[in-house]
Amino acid sequence: YVDPEKLTNYELGWKSELLDGRVLFNGALFFMDVKDQQFSAVSTNQAGQPVTLFDNVGESESYGFELDTRMAITEQWSVAAGLAMAKHEFTSDTVPTDGNLVRLFDGGTFKGLTSIGLPRWTGNVRSTYFFPLNADMDIQLDGSLTYQSKTYADAANLAEIKPITRVNLRAAVDAGWWEVAVFVRDLFDSDKPGSPAISATNSCLYRDQGDGTLFGPTQRCLAVGVDRGREVGASLRFRF
Repeated sequence: YVDPEKLTNYELGWKSELLDGRVLFNGALFFMDVKDQQFSAVSTNQAGQPVTLFDNVGESESYGFELDTRMAITEQWSVAAGLAMAKHEFTSDTVPTDGNLVRLFDGGTFKGLTSIGLPRWTGNVRSTYFFPLNADMDIQLDGSLTYQSKTYADAANLAEIKPITRVNLRAAVDAGWWEVAVFVRDLFDSDKPGSPAISATNSCLYRDQGDGTLFGPTQRCLAVGVDRGREVGASLRFRF
């Protein structure tokens, strides 16, 4: 039996318009307290087969803020930006019971650690400019930058994933009922890993324990996705 999680959430936010509506500025502050937090674990059933279940790992807390703004610099040029900070931390001296985590934690507890794949900082900036080509068509130019700070790929916070920054560009001709565009996604061709997750037990390539035997079948593996890299392309869209 696993106790249900109990979440207490406090949030203070605002929405505002400035300069006759040309500037929007929104934000929020938050604090979350979780009791009996659940965490994925591996055990065996009566037949000795590995099963994935959930276990309670005590308490954790998160706090941070979110900010976003949009500004119409001119009738044709607008910019938008966002910034967020979220700090999550386990606050209980809970010792993991999952054999995989016991090896990773090496006698340690969850206290002071953070969740898998959760960046402390994220941010984005976007600029959009358009101008009329003629009475029926507009040209639109877009550029954006996104950022996320380092994350961890494992529950013991041993495997660190470096910060990721991406830049995207787009230019389009829009005639109302049709649009043609060219774009570059991930201009600087990032090959950094991202999107960490814990894989299922049956998808692992079991490694040698050092004595000629293999870990498993209750071993779990870390799965980390890799960015697709730079993409250059064109699109044609019709509106009916």
